Amino acid sequence: MTLSIPNNSDFQIVVATWKDQADALCQIRHTVFIEEQNVPKELEWDGLDESCQHLLALDIHNNAIGTGRLCEYGHIGRMAVIKD
Repeated sequence: MTLSIPNNSDFQIVVATWKDQADALCQIRHTVFIEEQNVPKELEWDGLDESCQHLLALDIHNNAIGTGRLCEYGHIGRMAVIKD
């Protein structure tokens, strides 16, 4: 599923599953949270990802550039966007 973004946008947002897109989701979060923000790995990888709904932002070349997740009870978290 792809969410509607204005035509002049340089990215698209797709609904992602942990099972199918974990590599891309993990890479973004590792770069942003662990490398750039020095979040301890134990805090970032909390074991909740398999039960959450994920979104993945892709640039015009289909490179993963951002992510976020929606967990039970409407908790939004792990929003991350690559700097470049």
